[in-house]
Amino acid sequence: MGRETMRVLVLTKTLPFPPRNGLELPVAKIFEEIAVHHEVDILVISNDQADFELRKELLPGHFGRAYFLRPGKMGRVRRLKNEVMGIKPAFFSHQFEAKDLRALAEHFDYDFVWVSPPGNYTFIEACRKHGIGRFKRLVLGLNDLITSIYSKHISEIIHRRIFDWRFLSFGLRSMFIARLERKYLYDFDLVHLQTEKEEAKALELLKDRTFADRIISAPNGIKEFLFDCQYGKTESKAILYMTHLDGDRSGEAKWFIKKVWPQVRQRTDAELWLVGTPPARPIPLIDDDDRIKVLGFVPDLMKTYEAVRICIVPIFHNCGLINRIQDTLAAGVPAVATAISADTFPNLRPGYHLLTAAQPQEFADQTIKLYNDPGLRSQLSKAGRQYAKALPNWLETATKIRIRMEQLHGSMNGHHASSAKWVVDDVESIKLG
Repeated sequence: MGRETMRVLVLTKTLPFPPRNGLELPVAKIFEEIAVHHEVDILVISNDQADFELRKELLPGHFGRAYFLRPGKMGRVRRLKNEVMGIKPAFFSHQFEAKDLRALAEHFDYDFVWVSPPGNYTFIEACRKHGIGRFKRLVLGLNDLITSIYSKHISEIIHRRIFDWRFLSFGLRSMFIARLERKYLYDFDLVHLQTEKEEAKALELLKDRTFADRIISAPNGIKEFLFDCQYGKTESKAILYMTHLDGDRSGEAKWFIKKVWPQVRQRTDAELWLVGTPPARPIPLIDDDDRIKVLGFVPDLMKTYEAVRICIVPIFHNCGLINRIQDTLAAGVPAVATAISADTFPNLRPGYHLLTAAQPQEFADQTIKLYNDPGLRSQLSKAGRQYAKALPNWLETATKIRIRMEQLHGSMNGHHASSAKWVVDDVESIKLG
């Protein structure tokens, strides 16, 4: 029996083509594959219609339609009250007029709605409240538990030893969000998380082992083009640090630059390359150091990796999978990372695949050791890339998610036998391809 076509609606904040960040990348890569086999439409819920119209022209041809909806926003006081009272999280902030929903979604009829981020669930709530559209099953594209994302800020305060009122408020909010996440997770038929550790966190949060039947554990795919990176072909003094100097992570680099870099600078001839979102305003610690180079966004990631001696990943959170570690392993560039971030990868061996450290002195010592030891760099380069080649690619990740959706769709429509055949056919096609 042939595969029954599913109609899927993807709710997003942006049209992710081409993907510009870690939030857009999974949506783009997962649905580029699913849209080959099923009908996929996208609804962007945003206030930036100009960006939507610009990127709509870049939507791959095998997708269906792309819709835009401008939401209203709930007031801050009401959102905080909702969170504290246990009604809904503050990031469930969209409001919709019934007339706008009817004009857009009156005839919507979908087998699945993929919701990412979770705040877009308010669209489904509003439609159901007014009897608009038909949405059979819901999938939450979560990647990492929201509770984990908020609670990690306490971990960052402890490990970085840099007090931040904003981080403290996020950490304290995690207690309220945990209570609410226990509720809204049950509103979804399937929940996508990146790692088995995040799955274990979800089951611990819910105290319900049966919820494992709803979880799809599938990591971000490896960037396979980085396997072609020719590490070590040039002599380099560059230490690469992928970070953001503006936005939510703007304070992340302070720990390394204030507490670790001075020692590395004094004991080596290294340059520090900062790649990522450039600062919105001058940063004296960086601007006054002629061996710190702010490169901003780079046009060619592989050429950047080929031009450096080592990478560092001095971050203190362990939710999801740390893409920066995954990329440096794939590129074969030896790295020093914090132990807490490296621990997001199963069976990754410190000292064999990469070096790890926790405290500033230890991180400085490990960075200097790796910078000065070509034999160690060569060994980590080879072992790290070998590890990366065993990680799933995007096709495998997307196919795993698609098959789970097809199985649920088939079981709800009485197609158990054909669902099993889909699993066999698709797994074989991955192995052969």
